[in-house]
Amino acid sequence: MKYIKRMQDDMLEAELINRQVKEELTREAEKEQERKRKQQVQKETFRQANNELLQQQERERLKAIEQER
Repeated sequence: MKYIKRMQDDMLEAELINRQVKEELTREAEKEQERKRKQQVQKETFRQANNELLQQQERERLKAIEQER
């Protein structure tokens, strides 16, 4: 009986460890997904800022050409 009880306890412990590992993997995957989402948002923000800068430079260039006339 002690042997069976020990085996059952070992199985329960293994199931608990397995569940904890799965939960940790899920948390890590969620963290990675959030990191990638933030990276994408930052990339888009930089792209927009760069476009705005290029447009501003073009406006200034055109203004300088107009002033030369």
